[in-house]
Amino acid sequence: MAKYFQITIPEGASKANLDSQGRATVQYTVKNVSSAPIDGRAVLTCPPAGSPPASPHKDWIRIDGAADRHFDKDKEEVFNVRICVPAKSLAGDYAFRLDMATVAKPDEGDKGQAVAFSVAPSNKGNGFPWWIMVAAVVVLAVLGVGAWLLLRNKGITIPDLTGKSTADAITALTAVNLKLDPNVNTAQSTAAESGKIVNQNPAAGSKAAAESAVQVTVGAQYYQVPSLVGLAFKDAQTSLTNGHLAVGQSTTEANGNFAGGVVWKQSPDANAPALGGTAVNVWLTPQTATVPRVVGMNILDAKRALEAAGLALGNVTGNQAQDAVTAQDPDVNKIVQVGTKVNVTVPCSGVGCSQVLRYDLYLVQPLDRNPLYRVH
Repeated sequence: MAKYFQITIPEGASKANLDSQGRATVQYTVKNVSSAPIDGRAVLTCPPAGSPPASPHKDWIRIDGAADRHFDKDKEEVFNVRICVPAKSLAGDYAFRLDMATVAKPDEGDKGQAVAFSVAPSNKGNGFPWWIMVAAVVVLAVLGVGAWLLLRNKGITIPDLTGKSTADAITALTAVNLKLDPNVNTAQSTAAESGKIVNQNPAAGSKAAAESAVQVTVGAQYYQVPSLVGLAFKDAQTSLTNGHLAVGQSTTEANGNFAGGVVWKQSPDANAPALGGTAVNVWLTPQTATVPRVVGMNILDAKRALEAAGLALGNVTGNQAQDAVTAQDPDVNKIVQVGTKVNVTVPCSGVGCSQVLRYDLYLVQPLDRNPLYRVH
């Protein structure tokens, strides 16, 4: 059971399929399930050396955007992990996972689900005699010239497939007793060429024997960015996933025309064409919280009460930290943004009465056992 962060991936995403260029994207959704705002750090973790499956090279996987992010209570953040395996890399099965640690205590956090991917063997030989390669090239050249001489005036003329979809290409090739190579390549292209054939081999107009296969390259698939404005975050995420896109950076910013927790701005804009897997950034209206009464409480109880309300303890003015709080700002019942810091006052006496103390979350032991403060 998650202690701080609930980490999930889309259903069926535990196996990433690399494209022809050795690339893939995996989307992790991280939710703060603790009882208070928290700063989290995303960490890519691999199996120990020598354990199957193998650990990918550190340069093969990376996190898009910032690894450190602030999570309000119940807030979700999306982390896109990019896989990019260079050509002729060592074939095999690899795995990694995205874990989340707390920034305050890096040794504490939660583990994400592992994602596996496979690298196919390359065609590069190791120590293959060079003369065999030369001989093979010569033989192939001779055979190629002979075949060309025999077939230059014979065979089926290959149709021009440029601009067609693969379905239309199959129809055109079947009509002349040819077929489409099932290994379809993908190349970067314009939105107008999305899913359309941009290159073919053999070329249009050349001759081929009956039942020969024609290999094609299609333009990368573009999708229309959906309209997210007015949607709750989870609904916006679902809309993007269904549209073959992903959630990018989410920014909390007030907008008086929208209710709390609602998308009021997005980039790219709605209806813009975007490559599959493109991250769409969203701006969310903040959720609010009511300031509880902490006057009369000791510092520890005041801190707990503020965190339970989605707020945080700010400055402590005074030098008698063991005494009860005498004042607070903002005042009780004020409506503020989640994560707002509430400053409090404790009694003062003697030297240093006007000093401001700040509770140090990184150095202090539990406050009820060993209250430590730092003078600022």
